[in-house]
Amino acid sequence: MLIYCPIRIRIFKKYLVKVSTNITEGLRCFFLYLYFMIRVEISDREYKIPSKHSEITGRQLHSIKEDKPKDIIKALTSITHDIVDKLSHQAVMQLYGILDFIYEVPDKACIKQDINVASEAWLKLELSKQVLASKNEPYIVAELSRIYFGEEALDWDVSFLYGQTAQIIYSIGVFLERYRELYEDNEPDPDQLEAGIKGLESFGVGAIRYSLAQGDVTKYEEIEQMSAESIYFTLLYEKAKNEYTERLKEIYERKNGINSRTNR
Repeated sequence: MLIYCPIRIRIFKKYLVKVSTNITEGLRCFFLYLYFMIRVEISDREYKIPSKHSEITGRQLHSIKEDKPKDIIKALTSITHDIVDKLSHQAVMQLYGILDFIYEVPDKACIKQDINVASEAWLKLELSKQVLASKNEPYIVAELSRIYFGEEALDWDVSFLYGQTAQIIYSIGVFLERYRELYEDNEPDPDQLEAGIKGLESFGVGAIRYSLAQGDVTKYEEIEQMSAESIYFTLLYEKAKNEYTERLKEIYERKNGINSRTNR
């Protein structure tokens, strides 16, 4: 049951503002703004609320598996999960509003190293594409750098995480643009759909790995560590070769059909 309960927001050395909102029964909340340090008091217990990038860690960002207000609050604040679950929607959104700085790049964002995804392991690129498809921005910030630099990236200052991940995303975009022929005009025709091509597509990276290894599982790791450039060039060549073979087959069939009719 929700009750009408005041939230007191205090800016120290300036003034006191009272704001009322609905909070779950039994919870008293006071938002305390001290310069840039924000704390919230719930049921006589004080919790820290970060308000800038220097107050969060990469591991906190990485722990955000879903980009939802309550998940953000649970990952970035010291408020216990059970308390977060009891907060009213209005209280959750008020806290979430304080934390929305995580969607912005820090002013001092920088990189550890210029990454060229073309020369990096193919598997890293495919894992990165899967992460980007999640559209979970806070998690992406931490996970892309982790993919290319390992677990140590999660212990970097977040200004490096934001900067490095932005650079990696740019490199991925440049690389995929060069190989867009692999994905353009690739809609399956009715015959392919009837044959069950969607089932094959569900194998994704595994299907590519299997094909390149010609079914030899002992070669999987070697293929995963090949450069993205090598793998994508091979895929593009195979695509061009298959298209040529298909066109040549159609030409032969058309000519044979004409000859057949001519000889009647």
